[in-house]
Amino acid sequence: MKHLCSIFFTAFFFNFFTSEVKGEIDITNSNNIRLDTSANLAETSATFNKNKAVNVVFNESNNQTVFAAAYEAKSIITTAPNMLTLLEANPPLISYTSIASPTCTYSGMSLSGVVITDVTGISLSGTNRPRIYYRKNAGSWFSTPGINTGGTATNSTWNFSVIESDMGTLAGADAISYYIIAEDLNPTVNVGSNPSAGLVATGVNNVTTAPTAPNTYTLRYNLIGTYTVGAGGNFTTLTAAVNAYNNACALTGNSVFELTDNSYPSETFPINILLRADADAAHTLTIRPSTSASPVINGASISPIISLSGAKYISFDGRQGGTGTSKSLTFINTGLGITFQFVNDAQNNNLKYCIVKGQRNSGASGIIFFGTANSTGTGNDNNTIDNSDITDATSQARFGIFSGGTNFRENSNNAITNNNISNYFNSLNNSCGVYIASNSSNWVVTGNRFFQTSRRVYT
Repeated sequence: MKHLCSIFFTAFFFNFFTSEVKGEIDITNSNNIRLDTSANLAETSATFNKNKAVNVVFNESNNQTVFAAAYEAKSIITTAPNMLTLLEANPPLISYTSIASPTCTYSGMSLSGVVITDVTGISLSGTNRPRIYYRKNAGSWFSTPGINTGGTATNSTWNFSVIESDMGTLAGADAISYYIIAEDLNPTVNVGSNPSAGLVATGVNNVTTAPTAPNTYTLRYNLIGTYTVGAGGNFTTLTAAVNAYNNACALTGNSVFELTDNSYPSETFPINILLRADADAAHTLTIRPSTSASPVINGASISPIISLSGAKYISFDGRQGGTGTSKSLTFINTGLGITFQFVNDAQNNNLKYCIVKGQRNSGASGIIFFGTANSTGTGNDNNTIDNSDITDATSQARFGIFSGGTNFRENSNNAITNNNISNYFNSLNNSCGVYIASNSSNWVVTGNRFFQTSRRVYT
């Protein structure tokens, strides 16, 4: 086969002054080149693969000139006469560090140091400069242009801001999705975004479909007021609610977690309530049933069901809606673990009008356990257990309530009042309703009933 010439595509211009061009095209530095049939060339469309020479005929009878893509180009189109021009066809590349999540930043969220590169270049100003798109949860998308902070059209840096007021009022657990988009300066615009999968757009201002998996950050809570816990509530589980408490941005007042379901089968134990520096008498947390629910938190766990680990000003109130005298909140551990514990300087907490069941029958612990202090603390102090039923689960625990503190950091000034404490028994050892052991002082134990519901026999 004879050829007029062999053409090697690189990033500069060629002129042709002949009525017909035939040749083998070397696409050594390209990914994929496609002949655009809209160019009205004499020959039909052809595909050119990387490192593969292909025969093609360019007929200049219509006074046409071919644009060809160089390194990583993809299409050939026609333009002014007698010039072969190389057209880059990849979208801009956008790189940045995504926003950490969850976050306490409710306003003024921004991304800085975003790097955008493109062989052809992008607009550094004007309406077609890069933009950030954002939305709250599944709401409408909003966008705002970025601010160029340096570089050139082919390699530039940018800052982008989320305008929170566009999305309305923000609250804890709101998920803010976002992506950054840019278009290049090619005659046929290339549009890219980060993340990019699923994007359908003809320009930064014309997005048909947002990326399918945009970046997202979630807002932590500023806790105050009443939150429902259960199906369809603010939280589906007590575990999730307590996690929100532990990680809240701030306690801005007294809060209530109101349990609306009768059962909570998806909890993760232990449900561990931690120390918060901002917890005090004006920033408390109450966990209670709703006015119509009788919740049962039930597990077969070697770990505690509830652990107050350094927690302060927490109240478990078993009364529906927090009024009356009903005992409508139950905690049960049918495993080998403690049901309810106070450790690491848990202080000023209350357990009242609750039913607590367990069967831990060995070791220095009980259904309810007061343990050791924090290494720099003062002990588990000033806690109250009142008007509650403390009893066995499927078998008996050795102790109903047990306290074993830390030397010089004693568990002190705790009160056990007006409770029904029953069915504590170990056939081989002594067993007690309340056992206040070492490093515990100044307790008040009064008004309680201690009893067995079945005959017990020691062996």
